[in-house]
Amino acid sequence: MENGSLRHLSYGRSVAGGLFLCFLLFGVNACIRSRQPASKTWTCMGTYASLSVSAKEETALDTAVALTEATLRDLDNRLSIFNPDSEISRLNQSAGKAPVQISRQTEEMLRLSRRYSEASDGTFDPTVAPLMQLWGFNKGPPLSAVPDRATIGTVLERVGYHHLSLSNGMAFLDREGMGIDLGGIGKGYAVDACYEALATNQVQNLMVNLGGHIRCRGSAAPGRPWSIGIRDPFNRDRIIGTLHLDDGMAVATSGNYEKFVMIEGKRYTHIVDPRTGWPVERVASVTVIADTAIEADAMSKPVFVLGLKESQHILTRMPNCHIIFIPDEQPTRIYLSPGARKYFTAAPAFNGTILDVAAE
Repeated sequence: MENGSLRHLSYGRSVAGGLFLCFLLFGVNACIRSRQPASKTWTCMGTYASLSVSAKEETALDTAVALTEATLRDLDNRLSIFNPDSEISRLNQSAGKAPVQISRQTEEMLRLSRRYSEASDGTFDPTVAPLMQLWGFNKGPPLSAVPDRATIGTVLERVGYHHLSLSNGMAFLDREGMGIDLGGIGKGYAVDACYEALATNQVQNLMVNLGGHIRCRGSAAPGRPWSIGIRDPFNRDRIIGTLHLDDGMAVATSGNYEKFVMIEGKRYTHIVDPRTGWPVERVASVTVIADTAIEADAMSKPVFVLGLKESQHILTRMPNCHIIFIPDEQPTRIYLSPGARKYFTAAPAFNGTILDVAAE
């Protein structure tokens, strides 16, 4: 399950679905059961979705879940590369041939993707589909050997967000064989869409979670913010600490452990540098706290690709993004940006591992 490193620290009732409970949810504060939020979980977009509401709004949960499910289903039908009739699939099939008509939502999604590509100097790029398939992801054939540099170079000729044009409800990729893959931003966009849709349902205290991409409104209970545990990337059974999120805030994690391929005995993560065509190494996980889920989702990729030092100039363009960065090395070191310290409380076992971003 991609990006499943965020665990909701639930005050609520057990959420249906044992696998989802195992990976994302675990109960705390059992002595305050009367104040527990209510939650429901289901499968969607190849992962798990959940919606939690405060106990006082439990009667609105079923209606809110139905609205959330409908919103996610509509977006999946438009954006999924696994649906041959989706707008993104039709755009990819028409690459280098002709523009295709797209909906307002799809155009908004692609414009936001291009915006984050520009803001990240191309280290986030929605046109990475050919690279993902080359490395055996997203319907790509399994590999028995690492691709050679010449092959990677050839595929890189079909990658580049500047080859995507948008105008008057039409989209066009100007080179044949190009392809859009919204895996690096789509779940964040979907969480925000659900968050906005639920505003019409007048639920004041909720948490939307799609495969570990999370956005919260209000609080879990009076005086208790929504709390999310961040998984230890080296031990799936424990957390490194807890985030306590303010009203409206979002969080997403990119990790090297959730989705990968094994080639010749070596693990290669699904996060590929769109500049070089190679999977990124030496980073275990990057968590981004932001004002929207799409920004948290999108900006976790440039930080992962560039690393702690080189990503700082990117983050200055996004002052509302706060990061938690864990290198892929032992002993564990956890780097916090100044803004992240406001929201993060380390688990006792990790108190001695916390460093400032500037210390790197």
